[in-house]
Formats: sequence, structure tokens, C-alpha cells
Amino acid sequence: MKPIMKNSGFSARLFLFFLVFVFCFLSGLLVGLELFGESMTLPLNTYKWQQLVQSAFAFLLPPLLFASLCHEQPLRYLGLYEPIGWRQALLVVAAMLVAVPCINLLAWLNEQVPFPSFMSGLETRLRLLEDQAQTQTDFLLRAPTFGGLWLNLLVLTLMPALGEELFFRGALQRLFGEVMPKAWPVWLAAFVFSAVHMQFFGFVPRMLLGAFFGYLLLWSGSLWLPVLAHLVNNAIVVVFRYLQMHYPTIPDMDALGTADTWWASVLSAVAFAALVVCLRRSFAKKASI
Repeated sequence: MKPIMKNSGFSARLFLFFLVFVFCFLSGLLVGLELFGESMTLPLNTYKWQQLVQSAFAFLLPPLLFASLCHEQPLRYLGLYEPIGWRQALLVVAAMLVAVPCINLLAWLNEQVPFPSFMSGLETRLRLLEDQAQTQTDFLLRAPTFGGLWLNLLVLTLMPALGEELFFRGALQRLFGEVMPKAWPVWLAAFVFSAVHMQFFGFVPRMLLGAFFGYLLLWSGSLWLPVLAHLVNNAIVVVFRYLQMHYPTIPDMDALGTADTWWASVLSAVAFAALVVCLRRSFAKKASI
């Protein structure tokens, strides 16, 4: 059957994407409430399952429905058919691992952004939102058992990596790419990706990560590389928090690359840049074959 929005213009399809998102998001809230009850009264693991269901409705379903309404080959449009090579996959994993100190430094610098005195009220509200988001993240990252670690890897690593990359890179970046030069969709989708998280004091590093994920899709044509990069980035946090909970003597990973270990950020940036150059060359070599 021919997709009903196949021949629609950019504005109509962008509006459709927004409507599909709102419908799926609200449906996810209702389903989560019906299946699990009120969030504030749920046990930790039940709350995580509720978050998994709501994330699936908010980020996984909208791009799949949107692509089905607009394209005859929705999975190909989203970048899910293009395979990736093992060499590119290893380079992406290595890049995300070595980038940790540099990301930490960028996050620390972002937190130091000064506000003029007349915006002190806005700064207070933004920091309150940041503290609330961090409190919820810390709550979700709790994993008293090994089974809890696997649940966290599912809820906080696999689902966000697949769902958010489908949403922001597979659908939104592709949609912007129909009417904009190649680099603009990457950065616009990265901006929206960071803004949606509603955390101003982590905005810059999150946007730069989103841009890196976007360029991986642009260079390879495959969504699986951004998914892999996103998955590794989240898994580092989940696994490290689990280890810290059970082995308190482990140093704070978030501090690596800041203060006395600033030199680690320099090495991190150099290593990350070298790996990105290798990645870019591998894509160019593949395209010339």
C-alpha cells in the first residue's frame, strides 16, 4: 500500500512527525499509568519498567510510524538496512571510551557558564531543574544486585540508544536533510536532541555528542553506528555507577579530566580526533571501492 504522506511537502511531514510524537507520548503515559500505577508509589524496579514502556512510546514508535506513513521502505529510510563493518564498529567503541575525560571537562566548563545579575532568577530555576534531573538519574542508576545492572543496561542504555537515535537521527535528521545542506541537519538535530533533555548545564557536551552521532549517520548511511556510539556512552555510566555502588574505593569517573587531571582531557581530545579521522577515512575508502 502506498504511504499516504509520500508526496507531501516538508512542512506537512514535519507537522505529521510532531503529531505522531504527541500521540505516542500521551499514549505511553496512559499505558504506563494503566500497567504500573502512579510513579511516585512504585518500587524501584517497577518504576524502571514503567520508564522503559514510556520511552518506547515516546521515542521508538514515533519514527517507525512516521516513516511508515511517508516512505515505501521505512526501515531503509531510517538507516536500519545499511550494514556496518567491524572495523568501523571498533573505532566507534574506542572513540567513545577515550572521549570520557574530554566530555567531563566540557560538562564542567558548561556548569561554569556565568549568568548576568538580571538573569539570576533564570539561573536559579535552571539549576533547580538540573538538580531534579540529576536526582532522578541517580535514583534510576541504583542497582543493588547484578540483575539490577542488567535491567539498567536495558532501560538506561539499550532503549535510549535505539529509541533516541531512531527519533533524532533516523527520522528528524533525515527529515531536515530533505531541505537543508548536509551539515545543517546534523547540528539542528543535535541541538534539538540536547534541548529535549532540559539540562542547560550539560547542554554543550550533549549537543556535541549528538553531532558526532549525526555525522556517523551522514558518513556511513547506517543508523547502527550512532546507536552503537550512544549505547557505549550510556553503558559506561551505568556500569561505572554499579561498580562504585559495590566498590566505594573506585575513584569518581565524572571527575576524570577536570581539576588536577586536566591533562587527561588533552590526551582524550587528541585520541578522539585521531580516531574520528580514521573513521572518516574508512568511510571514504569504502565509498571509492
